[in-house]
Amino acid sequence: MALVCVSATRPIIVAWRLLSGPASEKGREAQVTRSLIEQVVEVAGPKAISLLLADALYADGPLLAWLKYRKGIDALVSLPEDRLLYQDLHGLAAGQLIDWTHHRYVRTIGGHKQLREVEVTAAGELTSWDGFSEKAASYGVADASLWACLIRDVTTQETAAEPPRALVSTRRFADGFAALQAFRPRWHIEDDTYRELKEGWGLEKQRWGHDFAAALGRTTLTCLAFNTAQVYRLQAGERLASMAIRRLRRLRQRELGSAPAVIYVAGCYGVFSLEEVLDVLGSAPRESLLPALTKPSAPAAPT
Repeated sequence: MALVCVSATRPIIVAWRLLSGPASEKGREAQVTRSLIEQVVEVAGPKAISLLLADALYADGPLLAWLKYRKGIDALVSLPEDRLLYQDLHGLAAGQLIDWTHHRYVRTIGGHKQLREVEVTAAGELTSWDGFSEKAASYGVADASLWACLIRDVTTQETAAEPPRALVSTRRFADGFAALQAFRPRWHIEDDTYRELKEGWGLEKQRWGHDFAAALGRTTLTCLAFNTAQVYRLQAGERLASMAIRRLRRLRQRELGSAPAVIYVAGCYGVFSLEEVLDVLGSAPRESLLPALTKPSAPAAPT
């Protein structure tokens, strides 16, 4: 399970955790999500995340209350159709107590632009999610409420006949269309990160046996490699990549030699020269790959 940050250009994995048990246990996703959030906040500070986007699997009332009232993080989450809040929102729309508005936007799939048409409606001050309200009350917030919207795709007759999808949030948006636009990076995460890791990087296929430590190390290195690839796809990364890897190694960390090793132990990783690794393992290298760095003639001489 990974927590992904989306910039204006590329998604980057900011925290990850390998599940050691069934991922489908009730409350498991919310528990692991809290752990990932804690990782990010500890490293990057309390303002590292302003809006958390999640699919319907994470539509968990206590989790939303914890994010909002314990971490100061707003969430925008897909709302399943079987939830009471969805039914209340649908009832408000059916009774014409809230109005629908029509919008158009362009999305790009596989390099091709598509014009989409949607109708949206929204309501605030919703309190029919007991799990959220009760947890918020335990944090000292007695009048906690949620904002939600319905989104109906009317691009074709087929999509218009489908039940509208819903989004729920601890943040109040200007309207349902603004919430839809805010949620769109979530699809970017799904396509360019999760599917890329599964189908492109084979993250779920090659586990290196059934040893959990080996699986954890392999997952960690895959995430590091994925992030490195994402960085090199940025404009600044492209300039570095144009130098070729041999020149880049000499420029950045020449002291590590031509074959550095990444070691992952107890939640930490480091980059070491191959000679250092062999020394630690008790097998001194017979021939070194380290470059012959020029030593200064005097202690204070510039290098």
